[in-house]
Amino acid sequence: MVVELAAARTAARTAESAALSGLRQAATRLIPAGHRPEAGFAREGGVDRQAVRTWLGK
Repeated sequence: MVVELAAARTAARTAESAALSGLRQAATRLIPAGHRPEAGFAREGGVDRQAVRTWLGK
């Protein structure tokens, strides 16, 4: 049981990392181009606006 839970946790962390990487890439392409505002992107992506600003180097 513990081994299965550890494997599930590892898989979840890997999925989270991949999703955040994708969101960061989308933010760096869409926001500076004027396609999305920072606050709207953060709300849609389920992340903190300050994280988005950090990704953009602000």
